[in-house]
Amino acid sequence: MQNKKLSDADIKAHAGTIASGLIGMKSGDGVRILCAALNLIVTRSETEFPGSIRSGNVNFLPRKPGRMLKIDNDLKLKEFILSFDRLLTIKAMHEQLVEEFGAKRTPSENTIRSYFQRLSKRSENDKTGK
Repeated sequence: MQNKKLSDADIKAHAGTIASGLIGMKSGDGVRILCAALNLIVTRSETEFPGSIRSGNVNFLPRKPGRMLKIDNDLKLKEFILSFDRLLTIKAMHEQLVEEFGAKRTPSENTIRSYFQRLSKRSENDKTGK
């Protein structure tokens, strides 16, 4: 297929072809198949998929099962949090985030705490090879 932008009609036709291949499957299996296909597109080289998805969209990043935190969905917020001095309290971090991103975009103090707990758990698992 050429590397050209598809029309809405072409997109609907291709989507119909993909959907017809999933007919009769359980919805969970269909979603897993679609996710695996997207993962292949994202992880394969540019030569295999010219113009493949190359974005910071967190929905295409491989991750472990579980609920994503608000921080994981916002890459700029995540970078800002990771740039903090680890000696800051959660409350001080939260206040700086409100100043920088506004109250609506800023995660709660509990979410920030959970995020750092997950980071600690991941680093422990990396060290033990889990």
